[in-house]
Amino acid sequence: MIKLIVCDFDDTLALEYDFIASGYRVCSNYIASKIQSYSNTEIEGFFWEAFKQSPKNVFNRVLQQLGLDNDTDLLNQLINLYRYHTPLLSYQSDVSEFINEIKRRNIHSAIITDGNAKTQLNKLKETGAFNDFEKIIITSEWSANWTKPSTLPFTYLKNYFDVDFTEMLYIGDNPKKDFAAKANIPIYTARIIRPKAIYTNAEYLKEIREDFTIKNLPEIFNLNLF
Repeated sequence: MIKLIVCDFDDTLALEYDFIASGYRVCSNYIASKIQSYSNTEIEGFFWEAFKQSPKNVFNRVLQQLGLDNDTDLLNQLINLYRYHTPLLSYQSDVSEFINEIKRRNIHSAIITDGNAKTQLNKLKETGAFNDFEKIIITSEWSANWTKPSTLPFTYLKNYFDVDFTEMLYIGDNPKKDFAAKANIPIYTARIIRPKAIYTNAEYLKEIREDFTIKNLPEIFNLNLF
């Protein structure tokens, strides 16, 4: 019987796409306040065009398009603004029902999330996650060897809640890192498939797949685990 549900954050509880959109909007407004050549809406369009071509070095390519590619100070300002802004971000629509059901069943809850600590903290605060989950681990606040697929955060939660690995269920979305810990610890895993998720077509790390696949979070309670 599952006693602890652990969730990933990005593209599991809230869409990374929404964070990206929020960041591009803030950065577009900032650039538009510095130059007169383009409106914030036009600049935001440049960001999305660059992103669709490749999510790498988007800021460099947009600044090049604007003729500002030699302005390294502006580049650094934009990167910091994007990373550390307070995002316009909310849970996906199924999360509230999921959280309520966890509480109704008296199941423990936690989050494990990778990424820049301040960035993730802003996301978690904006969605209200600290009020909804009993324990949240931002792996970069611990050490580099805590990032997924490390088993260290799972072991910590096992001891923190005094449960067995076999009583833990982890829900994530990213095949590149979310499920490979299962090779070393006997937890249950589920993959949620969301529209607009960044890693929908990613390959599985070491070909280690999830135990279950779901399309929304409350669906997890239909499994024979509870």
